[in-house]
Amino acid sequence: MSGALHMEKLLSVVPPGDPQPARPPLSAHTLHSPRPRGLTECHPPHNDPSPTLPTQHDFSPNFPTYHDPDPKFPPLHSQLTKFASYHDPVPLLPPKPGSPQPHTALPGREAAEGVIASVIQPLMPSEKTQDVAHVREPLLWQGGPPAAEGGSTVPLQGTGYRSGAHNLSQWQQQQLTRHQAVHQELQDAVRLNASCRTKESDVNTTTRHYQAAVTQDLDERLKVTLDKREDLSRTILSCAEEIVLLRSSTAHVQGAVECVRRASECSGECSDIRGRRRGEDRTVDPLHHALLQEQKALHLDNCKLNELLQQLLQQTSRLRDVKKQLELNWSDKQEAFQLDLSAAKLVNQLPMAQFKGGVSHAQGSSHPDGWGERVRNLIATAKGEITRGGQVRAAASHAVEETSSDMRERDESVTRCLQQRIAELENAKLTLSSDAQQVLQECRKQEVSIEQLQKELRAKESPLQVAQTRAWLRGHRPGDDMCLDPPHYTLQEELRKLPENISELMDKLRESEDCLARLQALHADLLAHLTNKTHTLALEHRCNTVRMSAPQCDDLHHLLCA
Repeated sequence: MSGALHMEKLLSVVPPGDPQPARPPLSAHTLHSPRPRGLTECHPPHNDPSPTLPTQHDFSPNFPTYHDPDPKFPPLHSQLTKFASYHDPVPLLPPKPGSPQPHTALPGREAAEGVIASVIQPLMPSEKTQDVAHVREPLLWQGGPPAAEGGSTVPLQGTGYRSGAHNLSQWQQQQLTRHQAVHQELQDAVRLNASCRTKESDVNTTTRHYQAAVTQDLDERLKVTLDKREDLSRTILSCAEEIVLLRSSTAHVQGAVECVRRASECSGECSDIRGRRRGEDRTVDPLHHALLQEQKALHLDNCKLNELLQQLLQQTSRLRDVKKQLELNWSDKQEAFQLDLSAAKLVNQLPMAQFKGGVSHAQGSSHPDGWGERVRNLIATAKGEITRGGQVRAAASHAVEETSSDMRERDESVTRCLQQRIAELENAKLTLSSDAQQVLQECRKQEVSIEQLQKELRAKESPLQVAQTRAWLRGHRPGDDMCLDPPHYTLQEELRKLPENISELMDKLRESEDCLARLQALHADLLAHLTNKTHTLALEHRCNTVRMSAPQCDDLHHLLCA
């Protein structure tokens, strides 16, 4: 406590019933002005339960000089209060020299006033120090009582004595003024002390009230924050589960897209393979129409699945963003919960409770209603995204199932057409092979027939030569021997029949040769058709092998089962 405050408390002690004259205010210069050296303050020992009032011998320079505070002595205002309570007469001034009467004793209050004057006077301005010195030091009066008011008193000059600068009335007036000022200051100090105690009680009550209110509000805030944190935790778990389901559905759709792609490639490869057919086998058969319809349907399924895949990826991304916002909000709630919990656990006299600058100017960034509304909006947004994710997953599952069913039906249709086409080609190949074999056999028969005809023709040359030679010989008969006898007519008939027979054989030979040529051409054509059929059948079997090596329907079935 500073010296000025200590002195203000000292001056607050005013005896009851004393007048309160007007007093000049004490300035900082007055309270803190330096004390003249040599002045002392009377303090009883700290361990003395009943201090005695100071006498004229107590004002010797042998006592310690004034300083505030001194741990060896109790507070000065308590001692002054005790001094003011005594009523025993205490001599303060020595008797005049040569006077037979005993010295006049002042009552206890006046003794206290003298002590107070001795304490207050060193704190007064320096120009009044000499006046107070006349009160504090012993005086020797010469030549009887002092003069009347307005007169002068001439003190004797001697060793150890000082001449007076004022008369007794002035001195008494100064003492009375100081006494009234001290009483006023003491009374103000008492009132101030009582006001301070009342203010301390009010401040303590207000402090306890606000601490309890803040603690209660922090407890309620902790409950609300904990509830919001739990809601956020449940929503985050729901978002995580939905993200896992979306990833699984995305994997299923990606598998379905891959199956559709493989089926489309298989159908395209089958179309390319069948495009290598030759001749009359390049027909627009039902298998061709089935493959075209399958490719068109697979293209539509692929577009639909890709669109659903993009929706799943976008929904997963949005749900991740919402989950990130929820996690950030949860982290803020967790940090706020820990800080509020630490704040709620703080009590007085804890080392953690320290002065923090600038906290009185701190302002919140949100209102409690807006804070709760933002959390509710965020949770509602997350629930909406979860619901939308479930809808997208259901649409994706339905699309995959529908695609699987359509692919299975189209695959069965194409496989049925392909098997039917393979059976037709095999039948055609068998027919062509049988016809070619028969044509080949007929060709061989025709070749044998031609050889026989040629042999017969060669065999008819000699009889014709014999008949012509006979006719030539008989045409040289002489005279009447050239008669038309029966050999003549028989020979003439033979010469007529033999060329006709040879001509008929020649016609047959040409017909047989023509038939053989046609049969050979037919056989060659049959062989060519048979080769084409064999090639086409090989292509159809290759298509069947390609389709059997890509079990897209089974993959989709496994995806649906998963």
